[in-house]
Formats: sequence, structure tokens, C-alpha cells
Amino acid sequence: MQVVRHFALRKEVGYETLELNNKQEMITTMISMIDESTGLVLVYCRYTGSAMSLLSAIRSRRRDTISCALYHGQLSLLEKENVMTQIQQGSLKVLVSTLAFGLGVDLNQVTKVIAVGKFDSLLDIVQ
Repeated sequence: MQVVRHFALRKEVGYETLELNNKQEMITTMISMIDESTGLVLVYCRYTGSAMSLLSAIRSRRRDTISCALYHGQLSLLEKENVMTQIQQGSLKVLVSTLAFGLGVDLNQVTKVIAVGKFDSLLDIVQ
């Protein structure tokens, strides 16, 4: 797969900043944002443990009615390829990931990017 990135501004991708008071409020807001999205939603976390916990919370809250996957740098090559195949086939609604996914990836399917926690720069998560 060859990924070429030429311009970071995509009108079809939504970016917004919210300051939420607690984890429950964050999960509820995130699920609403996911439900409103028509394409793939990328949820970025800074750490693998946070991403795993967030994926579990989404699945628990939605009782596995949302197709979602996890992507981080510690996955095997086969696991990473499996996630990319699911994305290319359009079978994923949510991808919870660390920055390992964002580096050099530009996907037309992405319509919303949600960053959970603090990042050094918005450039870390721009699609």
C-alpha cells in the first residue's frame, strides 16, 4: 500500500475541541459523535492502555453494535494488515488508535477525528 499525503485540510473531516468533566461524560459525548458520523471515525489516544480501555468502554456502552477495532504500534504486522483491510472494505465504523496509525495515513473514509487526552500538537492527529 502506498500512502501519499499532499494536503492536510479536508473539508469532510470534522475537528472540534471539547472540555469534558469526567470519563462518563466523555464516553457519552463520543458515542453521540460516532452515531452522527457517516463515515469512519478515528479516535486517537496517546497511550495503548488508554486506547484499549476506551475501545472496551465503547463496546460495553453500545453492546457491540458498532463495528470497531484497535490499532497501536505493538500489533503484529498481520494484525495491522487486518485492520487496514477492514477499513478498505468499509466494515469499520470506529478505529481507536494511538498515533502509530496516524503517521502518514490519509484515508477518504475518515469523516471525524476525536482526540482523547492531550497531544503535543494538532498536527499529531490531522488527517
